[in-house]
Amino acid sequence: MKKLFLGSMVLSLFSFAIMLFQLSCTKDASAQTTVGSRTQLNKIVYSIADYTNNVNSLWIANYDGSNATKVNFSAISGIINLKPYAGALSPDGKTLFFSAEYQTSGSSSIISDMFTANIDGSNVKKISFILSGTTLPGANAPTFSPDGKTLFFTAAGGIYSSNLDGTNVKAVVIANTTQNSLRVFGGAY
Repeated sequence: MKKLFLGSMVLSLFSFAIMLFQLSCTKDASAQTTVGSRTQLNKIVYSIADYTNNVNSLWIANYDGSNATKVNFSAISGIINLKPYAGALSPDGKTLFFSAEYQTSGSSSIISDMFTANIDGSNVKKISFILSGTTLPGANAPTFSPDGKTLFFTAAGGIYSSNLDGTNVKAVVIANTTQNSLRVFGGAY
């Protein structure tokens, strides 16, 4: 009888602990949480390619897909036909880093580079990554270090790191002749 009573008490305490845990969890998909020293924004950035009209767009939404908002980028002097295709929010959630194909005024050549903008699409700026005096072409696939101070990206057959403004570029991984392509994905925090 004593073992039955103790078993019942343990199960009751366990049930109570689970109920407390469930009550403490938030159901709001837009809530911010902190993991270690990094605040999670609970947002996703995704692209939609409209092949019929030859247009790409970036969208920002909550993790559950609610509040999806298309990012309407402001015009950039000398750049036409901007087609964003890969993006990431800065760790503070204020800046969108994205890769895009574009053309310059008077040229039919398509160029691919990385840009930044406010999350509403204003204040678009091209980032120039310079390593040993040479500009790295085709910067793409932005992601961040866990502390949010370093940007990782692919360009010119390698994976590179830099400050968020594109300065202090360092080679992390350089592809060898047997590797066709390298991509960098979100970090393990």
